[in-house]
Amino acid sequence: MSIDLQESRDEILLSLGYHDYENYLSRALWKRIKQRVLERDDWMCRRCNGKALLVHHRSYSRAVLEGLDDSKLASICEGCHHIVEFRDDGSWRSPEEEDEILLTRAPISPYPVVKVDFRRTLKVMPVEWERMDWWQRTGWGSEYNLALYSRRALKHPETMKESSVRLMEHFREVVEAVRNRTTEATWRSVPDVTDPSKPKSVRRFATGVGRADR
Repeated sequence: MSIDLQESRDEILLSLGYHDYENYLSRALWKRIKQRVLERDDWMCRRCNGKALLVHHRSYSRAVLEGLDDSKLASICEGCHHIVEFRDDGSWRSPEEEDEILLTRAPISPYPVVKVDFRRTLKVMPVEWERMDWWQRTGWGSEYNLALYSRRALKHPETMKESSVRLMEHFREVVEAVRNRTTEATWRSVPDVTDPSKPKSVRRFATGVGRADR
């Protein structure tokens, strides 16, 4: 984002009673706007059709910031949000570039090879994670979990509960859905990845964790 655009945005926010952009994002007005836009878009990422938890500003006009014009707001997943806003070298894209990337359907790209280091207690995320779209993150996370449960089943089959077996089957279904998706597929075509009745280990990779909207 250019300095001029940022200053213009911050001036409008100051006149509306907000200290800065982060203050605006934390307040009730933005939370209402964000919820409204996500529901309007069926929680679907504008770029990849994955599950969206963020809302991208295509404009920082007063009407948009006040919630009087939602037409310049787009639901988006975290990975696509990073791609839309930043070039590969980490520099900000121009508003024109952002719009071009946002409105162009994301290609179907495989997620990185899943490597599980069983000596570690903490998961090692792929270096590409920040710029992986919802489908890639969901596929990678589900395959990673499947590898963990499969390892446990091989080493300690006597400890495997029926719920764990069902969970492994669920991860297989998710991985298959991600790998076999078409350009028309949406996050709703993936088996129950956001069903709150599912274990958190299933849901956390499917939805992504949203940071601040831009």
